[in-house]
Amino acid sequence: MKHLMLMLCSGLLLLASCDEGGGEVKDLDKTHSVEVKLSTKKLDDQNTLLITSENVYKDNRIIKTITRVDTVPSLSDSLQYMTDDDGNQRAEFIPKEYEFFVTVK
Repeated sequence: MKHLMLMLCSGLLLLASCDEGGGEVKDLDKTHSVEVKLSTKKLDDQNTLLITSENVYKDNRIIKTITRVDTVPSLSDSLQYMTDDDGNQRAEFIPKEYEFFVTVK
């Protein structure tokens, strides 16, 4: 009984700690800040666009927007095994995407 109660409390704590917003900033202090957006767009099998866009804010208004576009090599597909609702398993090639990490100084 103690183990069941401990598991139930752990599950509730885990659910309560989940962040539904996905880490997005809801309200940006625009008195003096820089907003950075990173995205990719696949051009073809060989090339992917890396798009970096920055909005510079001062006194609650955008004073400058900077957009850079670079071409980087496309990533190869990944072989994944999928199982449908009937339990049938099949192999599919899933396109890989670049992962982002940001270092702020």
